[in-house]
This record gives sequence, C-alpha cells and structure tokens, in this order.
Amino acid sequence: MNVSELILLTENVSELILLTENVSELILLKENISELIALTNNVSELIALTDNVSEITLLTDNVSKLIALTENVCELIALIENVCELIALTENVCELIALIENVCELIALTENVCELIALTENVCELIALIENVCELIALTDNVSKLIALTDNVSEIISLTENVCELIALTDNVSKLIALTDNVSEITLLTENVCELISLTDNVSKLIALTDNVSKLIPLTDNVSKLIALTENVCELIALTDNVSKLIALTENVSKLIALTDNVSKLIALTENVCELIALTDNVSKLIALTDNVSKLIALTENVSKLIALTDNVSKLIALTDNVSKLIAFTENVCELIALTDNVSKLIALTENVCELIALTDNVSKLIALTENVSKLIALTDNVSKLIALTENVCELIALTDNVSKLIALTDNVSKLIALTENVCELIALTDNVSKLIALTDNVSKLIALTDNVSKLIALTDNVSKLIALTDNVSKLIALTDNVCELIALTENVCELIALTENVCELIALTENVCELIALTDNVSKLIALTDNVSKLIALTENVCELIALTENVCELIALTDNVSKLIALTDNVSKLIALTDNVSKLIALTENVSKLIALTENVCELIALTENVCELIALTDNVSKLIALTDNVSKLIALTDNVSKLIALTDNVCELIALTDNVSKLIALTDNVSKLIALTDNVCELIALTDNVSKLIALTENVSKLIALTDNVSKLIVLTDNVSKLIALTENVCELIALADNVSKLIALTENVCELIALTE
Repeated sequence: MNVSELILLTENVSELILLTENVSELILLKENISELIALTNNVSELIALTDNVSEITLLTDNVSKLIALTENVCELIALIENVCELIALTENVCELIALIENVCELIALTENVCELIALTENVCELIALIENVCELIALTDNVSKLIALTDNVSEIISLTENVCELIALTDNVSKLIALTDNVSEITLLTENVCELISLTDNVSKLIALTDNVSKLIPLTDNVSKLIALTENVCELIALTDNVSKLIALTENVSKLIALTDNVSKLIALTENVCELIALTDNVSKLIALTDNVSKLIALTENVSKLIALTDNVSKLIALTDNVSKLIAFTENVCELIALTDNVSKLIALTENVCELIALTDNVSKLIALTENVSKLIALTDNVSKLIALTENVCELIALTDNVSKLIALTDNVSKLIALTENVCELIALTDNVSKLIALTDNVSKLIALTDNVSKLIALTDNVSKLIALTDNVSKLIALTDNVCELIALTENVCELIALTENVCELIALTENVCELIALTDNVSKLIALTDNVSKLIALTENVCELIALTENVCELIALTDNVSKLIALTDNVSKLIALTDNVSKLIALTENVSKLIALTENVCELIALTENVCELIALTDNVSKLIALTDNVSKLIALTDNVSKLIALTDNVCELIALTDNVSKLIALTDNVSKLIALTDNVCELIALTDNVSKLIALTENVSKLIALTDNVSKLIVLTDNVSKLIALTENVCELIALADNVSKLIALTENVCELIALTE
C-alpha cells in the first residue's frame, strides 16, 4: 500500500498527520499533495508539523486551496523558504494577502515583490494592509506597475514616508502624477521636487493637477527645468500666486518668456518687473511678446535698464501707448535715442517733446537721428531750448523742411543765428526771410555771419526793415554782390544813404546809380554824403535827373572835381544853370566854358546869372558863339567889364555889332575902338547903329581907317556932331573928301573949314 492510498482510505487525514512523527516524509511519499491538503481538516496543522513547508507548496497543484484552507496563512508564509514561489503558485494572490495578518512580512519574505504586485488583483488592498509602504516600494523592481495597478495612488503617496524613493523608482512618474488625486501632496511630501519634475513626461499636467503651484516652485532647485519641461508655461504663470519668485528662481528667464503665450500676464503678475528684465537674455523678445508694453514700462523701476537690454528699442517705442511715460521714467534718454532705429516715431508718439529734449544730454544726436526734424520742431513748445541744447544748429536747420517754422517758434532768433555756422543756409532755407530779420535782435550779426548777403537781400520782402535794424549799413553794402538789388528793394533809399558811413562805396558798388538817384527823396543828401561826387556823376546815365532832383545844385557843382563832365553828361545844361545859385562858380570850375555855352539853350540866362561875365568871355574859346547864342548881346556888353576883350575874342565883330541894341554903348565900353573898327567887316553898319558917331570918331585912334573902311563916308559925316574933329583926326583928309558923296555937306558941317583946306592935299 502506498501513502496516497493510506491517505485516501483514512477518514481523518488530520489525525493521520497529527500521529505521524515526520509529516515531511508523509508529504514526500504522497503522490498527490493537493489531495492530502484537500482531505485534511486542519491544513494549518499540516503546515505547522512539516519541516519543509516550501515542499508542500511546490508539490501541491492548488496552492490557492492550500492558502484558503489554512487558518494561519502568516505561519504558512513564515515557514516557507520561498514566499515568491508561494505567490507564484497561487491563483489568487489577493486571497493570500487578505488572509494574512501581516502583509509586511509577506512582502519582506518575498524576493520578487513585483510578482506579488503583479499577481494581485487589488493592489490597493495590498497597500492598505501594509504598515510600511516604503518597504513595498523599495522591494519592488517595477514601482511603475505598483502605481499602475492601484486604484488610489494617492494612498500610496500618503502612506509612504519617502515619496522621493517612490518617484525615483517609478519608470513613469507622469502616470504617478496622473493617477493621484492630490498632486499637491506629492509635491509637499517629496524632498526633491526637481527629480519629480525631471522624471515626468508631462510637467504641464503636474502643474495643472497641483492646487498650489506657488509651493511647487520654491520646492524645486531648478525652476528652469520646470519651465523647460512644461508645455503650457502660461498655465504655470497663471496658477502661481508669486510669479516674482518663479522669475527669481529660474536660471533662464528668457526661456520662460519665450514659452509663454501671454507675456503680458507674466508682467502683470510679477511684483518686481525690474528683476524680470534683468534676468532675461532677450529683453527684445519680452517686449515683442507682451500685448501691453506700456504696463511693462509702468511696472519697472528702472526703465533705463529695460532700454539698455533690448535689441530693438524701436519696437519698444512702437508698442507702448504712452511714449511720454517711457521718456519720463528713463534715466538716460540719450541711450533711448541712440538705440532706436526710428527716432522720428519716438518724437511722433510722445505727447511732450519738450521733456524729451530737456532730458537728453545730446540733443544733436536726437536731431541727427530723426527723419522728420520739422515734426520735432512743430511738436515742441520751447524751440528755443531745442536750439540752445543742440551742439550743431546747422544740422538742425539743414534737416528741417520748414526752417520758417523753426524761426517763428523760437523766442530768441538771435541765438539761432549766433549758434549756426552756416547762416547762408539758414537764410536760403527759410520761406520768410523778412520774419527772420524782424525777429532777430542783432541784424548786424546776421549780416556779418552770412557769406551771401545778396541772397539775404533778395529773399526779404522788406529790405527797408533790414537796413533800419542793422547797426552797420556800410557793412551790409560792402558784403552784398548786387547793391543795385539792395537799392531797388528798399522802400526808403534815403534811409539807406543816411545810415551808411561810406556813401561812396554805395555808389561805387551799384551798377545803376540812376536808380539810386531816382529812388531817393533827398538827392542833395546823397551828394553831400559822398566823398567823390565826380564818381557819382560819372556813374549815372542820366545826370539831368541828378541835377533835377538835387535841391542844391551849387553843392553838386562845388563838390565835383570835373564840372566839365557834369556839363557834358547833362542833356539840359540850361536847367543846370537855372538851378545853380552861383553860375559864376559853374563857369569858373568848368574846363571848357565853350561847351557850357554850346550846350545851353538860353545863353542869355547864363550871362544874366553870372556875376563875372568877363570871366565867361575870357574862359570861352569861341566868344562869337557866345554872342551868336545870346538873345540880348547888349546885356552881354553891359555886363562885361572889358568889352574890348569881348571884341578881341570874337571872330565876327560884325555880328556883335549887329546883335547889340546899343552899339554906342559898345563903342563907349571898349578901350580900343580902333580894334572894333578894324575887326568889323561892315564899318558902315557900325556907324549906322551908333547913336553917337562923334564918340566913335573920338575914341578911334585911326580915324583914317574908319573912313577907309566905311562904304558911306557921307553917312559918317552926317552922323557926327563934330565934323571938325573928324577932319582933325584923319590922317588922309583927301580920302575923306574923295569918299564923301556930298563934299558940300562936309564943308557945311565943319566948324573950321580952314583946317579942312589945310589938311587936304
């Protein structure tokens, strides 16, 4: 009989087991241990009595039944050498766990806790029954499976003393996070949150599932990694109470900025925007990604740093609603200007350009960098300050489209002029030069500083004002290329003349002296003020007008070196004569009195107006013409002190005799009647025209010549009061008798016929 048969035949297998000394041998000899177990009432005793419980386990087909039938499964486990095999052979590990009082021992005794976990249907119960979950975790090769199989991962976490180890041992931390109800607890219980973050595939979910992200951030050593691993940085920012700490703890703030969709929220939630700016490598991106740059500017304490750290200041300016605030908050406006590509936009967007100008150390750079300087000028309330602060006013002038507005808006145009190196350009670029002149305190400086005074004159509407406002009109004249234009454009040429120290230069520099003369109200002053009247006369085309317009022609004559030229150049010498108070001086100063006589229409007036007709006669080359041109030769004769000279200088004494009303006076006034007789072609006319032939005879040295030259000696005899004297004075009485038509009358008229007889041959 074999042991198996023995067992089958016994009614009380339990008693059989109890009575046997070596239950182990009983088990070994039994072919079907499972049947042995099944037939015994007290499997526990069977286990307790056997030396090798492990063998029972190995030999039975149904370990599960073994476990189920034993009262003290703990003893079964305690007695077995290979708990792992027990676990492996049991179909219902859960029952094994459920029946055991000390699951911890089960875990402690098994070499492969993983299999224990894998075989149990309710891992949660396993966890719930264990006192030291940490050991469970520590002993399992696949913590991930432990996590995956449990319904309540949160309980695992709450029961474990070392969550870090739990995290460290799991292959899929993400699943751990996903399966736990309270991720916050994981975060709080783990000593190394960094590892938690680094081991999870989905940091975003970690963030999303935690109640207090703010706490998550300070617990991790490497916030940067937290940021880098999360898909939705925005959510990270949104869920944290202290964004500032998030920023402070991250090594790469730039990445934080780059990964968030809403940088504006990042800025809005941080307490210290300055730190945000300071910690980011790419401030430009920070600016580019924020919807409200204005808020960024408003929240930062050091806007200068914001400007200094950004690559594209232009974008910063373009994106802010309040550029004025940007300017006001920055310590170094110069840097702001220097770093922006489009200074024009900076100017256009600011409400208070004045403040922009006032805050910058280098206004010149501001001007140089702006495309539309005109707008800069137009937008500032104090253009004067703009001018005063710029080093290169020339550039300011050159770059503006509307220099006129620049001039109009400045309080101190004089300073504008003084500060510019090229005043010419200032003048050339302004539409209203007149306003430039009117607004400057020192027009003289304006004139002195410009290279092209002519352009200044040409561009001004009111040249008179230019002249009136300058201290040195002479310099104005000297510096202009076209004095004619200066004269033509001025309303009051008199003032121009009066204000210039050197009228001569004015005259010398003008091409059209006539216009100068024509435009002045007081030609006399022009003449009086010039050192060289001769040049004035020489340069004028119409000397007549010069003469006509002067009040004191005498002064004109007196001041000219060459009166002859004055006479020669005038069309109306008569007017010259008529207008002068001292014709004698006119005559005395002229080199060619003959020309004076020849050019005058009314020689009589010339004669009448001269105090010394003798000089007139003496100075003329052609006295005959003088006589011929005068209407009243008698007056000429009457006015001359030396009629003899008049007679001597005339080519045609006959004409002299013929033209005089009183030949007798001519005879009476001449020292040498003989010469008068000798020079006349028609002595008869001389005799006929004289009232007192006797005087003619008496005054002549050679009566014979008188007789010889007369065609009508009879008339001579008849007209003389004293024929006796005629006879007495004649050298050749015979000729007298011979020439007389009526000798009887000769005899009758002579008082002393005896003498007549005596004298005749």
